Amino acid sequence: MNTSLPKIDITPSQRKTVLALLERYIPNTETWVYGSRVTWRSSPKSDLDMVVFSVPDQKHRVADLKEAFEESSLPFRVDLFIWDEVPEQFRKQIEGQRIILQESKAKNEDGLVIPIFVPKPLEQKAIAHILGSLDDKIELNRRMNETLEAMAQALFKSWFVDFDPVIDNALAAGHEIPKALKARAATRQALSDDRKPLPEEIRQLFPSSFEFNEEMGWVPEGWEVNGLNQIIELAYGKSLSAKVRVPGNIPVYGSGGISGCHDKALVEGPGIVVGRKGTVGSVHWIEGDFFPIDTVFYVKLKKDIPLFWVYRFLLLMDIKSLGADSAVPGVNRNAVLAQPFVFPEKSVLDEYSRNIGPQSQKRDHLAQENNALESLRGTLLPKLLSGEIRIPDAEKLVEEVL
Repeated sequence: MNTSLPKIDITPSQRKTVLALLERYIPNTETWVYGSRVTWRSSPKSDLDMVVFSVPDQKHRVADLKEAFEESSLPFRVDLFIWDEVPEQFRKQIEGQRIILQESKAKNEDGLVIPIFVPKPLEQKAIAHILGSLDDKIELNRRMNETLEAMAQALFKSWFVDFDPVIDNALAAGHEIPKALKARAATRQALSDDRKPLPEEIRQLFPSSFEFNEEMGWVPEGWEVNGLNQIIELAYGKSLSAKVRVPGNIPVYGSGGISGCHDKALVEGPGIVVGRKGTVGSVHWIEGDFFPIDTVFYVKLKKDIPLFWVYRFLLLMDIKSLGADSAVPGVNRNAVLAQPFVFPEKSVLDEYSRNIGPQSQKRDHLAQENNALESLRGTLLPKLLSGEIRIPDAEKLVEEVL
């Protein structure tokens, strides 16, 4: 490992991806990074702020680079700016914190020295405190969302993968437990004194015995075994290059998640997208309307079932392993749709919806709040650095939202 590399808050593999794209589209062009991933005040989804010293002839190459970043496997957005287009009052602040990610081979041939602007220590401390308060709240919300997500996924696995309520009913009724499920049944019995049982009205929704299926093994009696293609379609997203996007409030989704915005939606929300190129096999839930690009599939329901039940099922699938039959990494759509699953009674689906509904609403609220906080942070940073907004005014704005 090269320990002399400047430290940026991204993983070595992410750094390798960034450098590979720079080398491919704008080689030998000086590139700086700055912002929260340089100051190490970032969250996992913070943007990577970058500025390039390109020339006019490279305009189309830079546009292609922006699009490549959007469609890459990077789990965060890359905000890429051209140095000549950066406002003068903002340049000094970038110079004060920048790290050179890619150098120009001709950099030192003319002997130029770039002056480094260092903000006053008290101003740096005040700005860091303001932005740090927002970062702390964003991180708290993210952790709460992770906890809620884990709870929802654990309930799904318990009911629809491990069939715990069916095992409990079978044990209570004295029914024979299939050999393949005896270990799970023993675990349930061992925990019986420490766990809170399901309410009787919910337990009665589940059968109390199992039946054998050649594809799936032992499944709850009366539940159907189908291919995924019986309940959903995987539709292709649509190409939408950065050059033709119109600024708006509709999120554009690629395989790595949000890759920009547009003024028109392709799909009404809520929805699910599955990465087919780039971040192969990724699964994203979108609450509102959205625009899926051609690196993803989006889910279309064939039956009247809860969409988030499908989302949970897809999360547990090893979609990445169902690769396309080509040299380019991707997802084989037919292989995904052919995967068998156990389909429960509608009453069980409805009860699952009632159980996780409040959690889903809370997660959506926290996600929306984080979007607003990240937007506020992105707005405040350049205005604070340029002096457009005073520190006391910024502190008041932050106090109102925290």
